[in-house]
Amino acid sequence: MTQSLLLEQLREWGVDISAGQLNRLLSEKYDDFHQEKDDLLNKGLGSTGYITTDDTGGRHQGKNGFVTHIGNELFAWFQSSRSKSRVNFLSLLCADQLGYRINTAALNYMKQKKLPIAQRKSLANHPCQFFNNEAQWQEHLQQLGFSSDRHMRWATEGALFAQALEVQPIESLVVVSDGAGQFKVLIHALC
Repeated sequence: MTQSLLLEQLREWGVDISAGQLNRLLSEKYDDFHQEKDDLLNKGLGSTGYITTDDTGGRHQGKNGFVTHIGNELFAWFQSSRSKSRVNFLSLLCADQLGYRINTAALNYMKQKKLPIAQRKSLANHPCQFFNNEAQWQEHLQQLGFSSDRHMRWATEGALFAQALEVQPIESLVVVSDGAGQFKVLIHALC
């Protein structure tokens, strides 16, 4: 909902607020709200055996974007992003501890996706096994000679998958969705 429509709705309800006050409420000093939102996802993923998820597209300021929902009857969490992909979904499951991790889970994921053995070995044998951000990770893949977009995507999915497992107790989490490919991770079920 746009701020102008929200302002109109609040005034119809009898709330005496200016456009500037509403803008400040929505856009200033929101770090505590972001932390609360991140905590909600962390607690929600750790307190249940399943989640439902879906994403939907929309335009904002003339650009396409997406909103992903993760939740169940106990919690609801939403995140806007520019992507509708498995990489995006796995990064959301990492919550506030995004990173790219190479371990057995990552390598098994990459093997399942049929990432060539030479590339899996180069990742497994490299002394650095964790990367804090996407730029470091992408640079690492380039240094190792990854050039195929598909192979880079599978390696990235594997590294994010391993990080999500590291930071959340989700090994046996059931992901219920409409069957969209980006949600086919962990134990997948159709709604």
